[in-house]
Amino acid sequence: MSSRPATDSRILFVYDRVLSSFMARDWDIISRTWPRSSLFRWRGWHDAPRLGHEAARSDLIFCWFGAAHAIASVFLTFGRQPLVVVAGGWDVARLPDIHYGTHTSWWRHHVSRFLFAQAARVLAVSEFTRGEAIRHAQVAPEKVATVFHGFDPAEWPFPAGPRPLDVVTVSGTHSLVKGIDLVIDTAARMPDLRFEVVGPSPGDELKSYMESLPVNLTFTGRLSGEAYRVKLQSAKVCFQPSRQESFGCAVAEAMLSGCVPVVSNRGALGEVLGADGVLVDRMLPQEFERGLRRALASGDAERARVRTRIVSHFHIETFTSRLLGSIREAL
Repeated sequence: MSSRPATDSRILFVYDRVLSSFMARDWDIISRTWPRSSLFRWRGWHDAPRLGHEAARSDLIFCWFGAAHAIASVFLTFGRQPLVVVAGGWDVARLPDIHYGTHTSWWRHHVSRFLFAQAARVLAVSEFTRGEAIRHAQVAPEKVATVFHGFDPAEWPFPAGPRPLDVVTVSGTHSLVKGIDLVIDTAARMPDLRFEVVGPSPGDELKSYMESLPVNLTFTGRLSGEAYRVKLQSAKVCFQPSRQESFGCAVAEAMLSGCVPVVSNRGALGEVLGADGVLVDRMLPQEFERGLRRALASGDAERARVRTRIVSHFHIETFTSRLLGSIREAL
């Protein structure tokens, strides 16, 4: 345990290229608690000398995802500074059928095992992800703490009034993981509804689907900030037929915004929903169609209930307490 005053430690927060919204949230919490901390953007191995210099001046290194920036941190410090790694999903995943996850590659699997073995603490964003870390990365169970994502309800208003958009889905760079093919097939079965996918258009993996999109489905491109919040507030239902979710931040944000969720029973999505919304076991368009029809019949009481689920179970204050507690244990 460090002999420094409680707020005098210096945390080096290392991230890979893009500082996502949840990483920015964590950095804000860490930097307010330990003001001497610094933020380091890793762009590749040419940054190694600079990272080594910053790491040597730090009391602890905090990394989101077990990737190259975390591995570099281990080698450059020779393990002198404790390392806390957030296992965020793909770094502990293994889905060979769709070529997703670090552990679909034998050499990445062994590198990942080495990395997580060096960490003083591994933070998993859900119980599902904790299990993946233990099973695939072979992290010792006593080293992994579950720290669920946290959300500030004030940032996600629940407006009254009509919702003109029937169904919204939030995608990312891995279209098959997010089940965008299932979104397309389901939309084709429900021509009376309007579907929108927030995120980039799929690449070559769904080329055949993109050549014959149903007319009731639109890809909006990436949205952020107010435009993203307004889109969620305009939708009746959030539809996420993902093949894997380490947590499901977009689903939680949609629930806070009053969208009734219809999701696959995969990954951590069941942990997010609890007993609310619609959880679909079979990954079939007709099953999702039934779930969407059921969700679309929901009233204001159900919308308020799904919001309350997130406020009561995944509040930013609870998250902050658990995050800071885990870091203090490693210092």
